[in-house]
Amino acid sequence: MKLETAKSFALVVLVGVSLLLTFGLWTYQPNQTPVGGPDLLKEIDIGGMKETKKSLIEPISVIFHTNGAHFGYDEPDKRQGFYNELQSTVLYDFRAGEKKGDIQPYDIEMIYPDDLPMEILPYLFSFKDDIEEFPTWSFDRMYFTFIEESSSLKIQFISIDNRHKATAVINDSQIYSRLWKTIDSQKNLTEYLVFKEGKRDIFFPSGSPDVKKWSLSVSSIPATKLVNDLFLDPSRVSRSIASSITEGEVYFTDGVRELSVDHNGNRMEFFNPITSQYQQKNPLELLDSSIEKVNGHKGWTEEFNLMDIEPSINKITYQMFYRGYPVFNKYNMASISQEFRNQDLYRYQRSLFKLNNSLGKESVYISSGEEVLKEIEGMDSQKKQNILDIKLGYELKYQENDLSDYVTLEPTWYVNYNGAWEQINTTGNNKAEGGS
Repeated sequence: MKLETAKSFALVVLVGVSLLLTFGLWTYQPNQTPVGGPDLLKEIDIGGMKETKKSLIEPISVIFHTNGAHFGYDEPDKRQGFYNELQSTVLYDFRAGEKKGDIQPYDIEMIYPDDLPMEILPYLFSFKDDIEEFPTWSFDRMYFTFIEESSSLKIQFISIDNRHKATAVINDSQIYSRLWKTIDSQKNLTEYLVFKEGKRDIFFPSGSPDVKKWSLSVSSIPATKLVNDLFLDPSRVSRSIASSITEGEVYFTDGVRELSVDHNGNRMEFFNPITSQYQQKNPLELLDSSIEKVNGHKGWTEEFNLMDIEPSINKITYQMFYRGYPVFNKYNMASISQEFRNQDLYRYQRSLFKLNNSLGKESVYISSGEEVLKEIEGMDSQKKQNILDIKLGYELKYQENDLSDYVTLEPTWYVNYNGAWEQINTTGNNKAEGGS
């Protein structure tokens, strides 16, 4: 009996231990917090907006040609107003084919910052007829011609290789009348200079533009929010602080992917070392993948516009704009750039701060367009031939302060050499952030 009693007692103990272990497994909560914190299961929002192809793609110049002279809007918001009106109207009679002979005479030229595929047109404009298929070639300019007898505007698209052409018509007499009055009276326009020694004619304003220097408060964007969106399993991500040369730089990694934040905490770079076979995306696919990724965390924290597409390496860059002018920074704090490998994000660079309220503005000296043209014409011929654009923009400088950080935006002239933007003035050049 004693042996049987001992066995029964042992069995009761084992059953009790089993129940306790089962209860512990059911109720145990590990004392671990993912780097991403409580936002892990929420929609990621770093304080910006969601955007579309239509809102991110804008022309960088609108040029009026009359009597051998060239004019542009005196304020960027007027250029944006013209483009918004154009997007709200309907385009008729779209046709595409081979380009035969020279381009027909035109009165207005609208210039985009980079080549765009013709397949992008239905995302930017409305067409009267259902068009089954758009051409596969690319364009970077639209040309408008006044058709007086019908009070309409003819639009021409010319392929980058100059071999193809497409046309459409705007049958809107109100738009026709407003543009005709603008070009006839030159109201709200300013004269533009033209540089003809580059790869294409480049237009920029003459005189000294009245653009102010701005100081703006900023708020930081926690890198942990990006961790929650960019890593497959944020709970496996660890955080470390670098030493030696990159002292103070913060790293987040899951053992494969890495997100690094510079020592000031105002810029990040995500890197995903994908080893799968590389496949080139077409520009439209690249745009879709890129916008979807940034929309995933509401990452359009400022006004950003498409600046550069490089399908050969699946890279895309959006430039920050302020009051209609592009913003540049030599540490890549004024752009969003991404690279893809197949469907996956390979590299992602952006700032980690958001512009807030104005702290004030002041007048500063800006070299005239004539001075800039003189400086450029003094360069060697090979460098001049590689000039792609000349723009007045803002140089962004991040200022650290004991009370609160802020940025300054100072108007500065920039020249684009083969995709890289450089600051230019009458005393010398300084490197600046570019669109590639």
